[in-house]
Amino acid sequence: MDGNIYASLSRNLAFGIGNFWDPSLSEYFGKEFHDHPPLAFGIQALFFKLIGDYFWVEKLYSIFILIGHLFLIKAFWKEIFPNSKKNLWLLFLLYALVPTISWSFSNNMLENTMALFSGMAIFILFKNRQQFKWWHLLLAAFFVVCAFHTKGPVSLYPLATPFFLFLCFKEISFWKMLLQSIALLAFSLGIFALVYFSSVEAAESWTIYFNKQVLGTITAENPSYGVRRSFILERLILEMIIPLVLALIYLIISKTKKLKINFQTAFISFFIFSGLSAILPIMISPKQWSFYTVPSILYLVIALAIIIVQISSKLQKSLKQRHFKWINGMGLAGIIIVFIISLNSFGELSRDKGKLGGIMEICEILPKNSLVSADPIYSNDWNLNTYFIRYNYITLDYNNLEREFFVGDRNSKVDTSYQLVYQKEGEELVLFKRNQRDANK
Repeated sequence: MDGNIYASLSRNLAFGIGNFWDPSLSEYFGKEFHDHPPLAFGIQALFFKLIGDYFWVEKLYSIFILIGHLFLIKAFWKEIFPNSKKNLWLLFLLYALVPTISWSFSNNMLENTMALFSGMAIFILFKNRQQFKWWHLLLAAFFVVCAFHTKGPVSLYPLATPFFLFLCFKEISFWKMLLQSIALLAFSLGIFALVYFSSVEAAESWTIYFNKQVLGTITAENPSYGVRRSFILERLILEMIIPLVLALIYLIISKTKKLKINFQTAFISFFIFSGLSAILPIMISPKQWSFYTVPSILYLVIALAIIIVQISSKLQKSLKQRHFKWINGMGLAGIIIVFIISLNSFGELSRDKGKLGGIMEICEILPKNSLVSADPIYSNDWNLNTYFIRYNYITLDYNNLEREFFVGDRNSKVDTSYQLVYQKEGEELVLFKRNQRDANK
């Protein structure tokens, strides 16, 4: 549902419905949307503006962000192993094998864009850890603010990066690290202040978001999200189970063969700290979902990949070359299989098929941009409402139940002047149309 809402908001923004600081779904449903900051909607709106109104535009946007993730991972890997790129496929495979990664990109989640911006900030600091320059901190702060404008406070974990770099690498003094941290925070606040005070609309948008979403979530006033605080960590372990098991197998093999390996503990520790910093603050909130783990997975996968690669390089000396060619071939095959599975589900409705399956056919019957009556039982169904908005900008009206068309189910009670014009076996939704003669009376 969430990704469909974001696509609808972006599409509307591209075609003049709502504005950047005040996104809108429709006049009658979700007229004002301030559940999240608007930057990702604005960027995705550019895709609709440039490409057009097609159902796959948000998919293309997700692919674009995914490519950004892969380039970011490659950049981190190059800094860790500057003279070796041959194991990069393993890192990509481990990333692809985390279920919530493929799910999140398939469903157009905001975490994808936020994680990219935050990752770019961390990479700038990581790459220049030995000698920061002011413009490095300023550029990192810019990406921190971009992430904040995408997903709010949960994106601020890059602010802890100078401390983690000091803790793991010990390449600068404590006081220099403290100065860098203060400068990064000051630059971030300064850039945010420039945006906040740039217009009344920006200030109002942030005020509404903070009061409704941030305070509402922390105080558990946001409805029906209450879970135990440890849920997000438990979910992270489940999502990471395949990379974790693979790393554990390699560690067991290294112990069995008594291999002496000088692990790059500084790099491993840094990426573990970065990954945990992206997820531990979420435990403050009772609102927790599995896809909130996306930003932390990127760093934890890199940490595990370092362990596996260092062990495998030692094992390579004791195994025949053809065995490693076979392993590489299996890894490449795994990536291809994951890609094919993703393409196979492209554009499909994965849930609520019985209810949502008829929407596209109903949309073909209804005039574009039309306002139709609907059974009030669907008035709080965000999935249903946003699909109608997304596919043909059709708004469901739950107050005036006497419009030309009426959307309901088989049990909906309609006036005798309506006749059934769409009903399909196995699908919940039906469409009625008022008899024109009765409408004129």
